[in-house]
Amino acid sequence: MGGSVLSALGEVLLPRLCEACGCRLNVGDTVLCATCQARLPFRACIDTGFDEDVECDAAIRRVMAVFTYVHGGVIYKLTAKVKRGKCRALARNLGRLAAVEAARAGAFDGVQVLVPVPLDPSKLRRRGYNQAMEIALGISRHTGIPVADALVRRRGGDSQKAKRAGERGHNVKGAFAIADQSACAGRHVLIVDDVMTTGTTLAECAAVLSGCAASVSVLAVARTAMV
Repeated sequence: MGGSVLSALGEVLLPRLCEACGCRLNVGDTVLCATCQARLPFRACIDTGFDEDVECDAAIRRVMAVFTYVHGGVIYKLTAKVKRGKCRALARNLGRLAAVEAARAGAFDGVQVLVPVPLDPSKLRRRGYNQAMEIALGISRHTGIPVADALVRRRGGDSQKAKRAGERGHNVKGAFAIADQSACAGRHVLIVDDVMTTGTTLAECAAVLSGCAASVSVLAVARTAMV
């Protein structure tokens, strides 16, 4: 009885708010209100691909993304909050939301380890966490698949956001290296990231891991809308 009273009092004094629109959450809601949940831009098919001009030296089993990323949309707002920092729990919940839908499409069949895309060290210091790692931990909580911090970013590179496809490829070429080969050797690895635009970063990570992993797939929470 006491616990339920305290919980109810907490909801009055410190109400839980929707991470997308800021409205008050109802009992049973977790990250999003019912309205924003209904607006989640699920892709018709999670299987996608890299842009045609993205070079990839790895044979990738599957390339997947759960949501469509549209400027100003629900996923845009959630990932923007995560990248501003102090939102570890939100990042993990994004991973859980993606995992629930991706599991229905068999995204995790045969996957033995989740490997997040490493973050540029300077961004990691500013943000305090790697959002791809937190997303992977959220996926792991839902699937039970372990997470390995098996990749390291050995040079930063500029932001990919404003670059063209060819520039993106040059920007990440040689940027990644294997930090823990034993975590991936002979295993089916699933590389995890937040948003896929052209696919250059994920393709480069896959190329690096393909040297020791038995097979590689990639999963992004969202894929930018292809015009």
